[in-house]
Amino acid sequence: MKLARIYTGGDHRSHFEDLDLPTHVAADSSRGVTDALAATGAALGESGETAPRDFHNAPRRQIVAVLSGGLELECGDGSRRRFGPGEAFFADDLTGEGHKTRDVGGPVRLLYVYIRDDFDPAPWRPR
Repeated sequence: MKLARIYTGGDHRSHFEDLDLPTHVAADSSRGVTDALAATGAALGESGETAPRDFHNAPRRQIVAVLSGGLELECGDGSRRRFGPGEAFFADDLTGEGHKTRDVGGPVRLLYVYIRDDFDPAPWRPR
């Protein structure tokens, strides 16, 4: 399963990297699922069309899943990606310049899954 990650590079700017989460087939649903994530909590967020947010850092390590509407993220290196319903990303740029966000496609509803500080995404990097 693919998952984009936003992280702070050595240049103190945010960048995207693509992760590849290993999955296995769950016997009860026949779906490809990941192992349980080391989460500390979860929350839901909702907004109408809001003004774009200038550079800011993620408030915590979190996986953000778009439930409705969409988000456009711009990293400090100038790269941009859009995430729509059913897509998710790992916001992990807690320091440095941060990233910009802009709501697209109407009201936005998000699911945040808070990831433990000691979580290491290295095993998810493609080899």
